[in-house]
Amino acid sequence: MNGILLDSVTDSVVLRGSRPRMVLGDAREIAAQNARLILLSEKGTLKEEPTKGVAISRFVEDYTPERLMREVRREAYEEGLEIRKVQFRGGTIELDVEYKNR
Repeated sequence: MNGILLDSVTDSVVLRGSRPRMVLGDAREIAAQNARLILLSEKGTLKEEPTKGVAISRFVEDYTPERLMREVRREAYEEGLEIRKVQFRGGTIELDVEYKNR
C-alpha cells in the first residue's frame, strides 16, 4: 500500500523537486503515518469515518495504560494494522506497525 506522505511535525503534504510534487510513501511509512493520525485524532474528526480515533491526549489526565492499549489495539485492528511492537518510553508511545497482508 502506497500513499501520500505527510510531514510528521506539521501534518502538511510533503512536496519535493524543482516543480514541487507530492511524495508517495511505501507501505511501512504509510502504516506508521496512519497509526500516528489515528492516535492523535478524536472521534468525529475524520468526516469519512467519524468513529475512528484514539484521542491519546485524553489519556494524559486519566492515565490508564490498560484502557489506552485496548483502544489502540481496537483501532489498529479496525484499520487493518498489525501492531508488531508497542512500548511506553519517556512519556511517549512507540509503535511498530504494518498493514496486514490482504
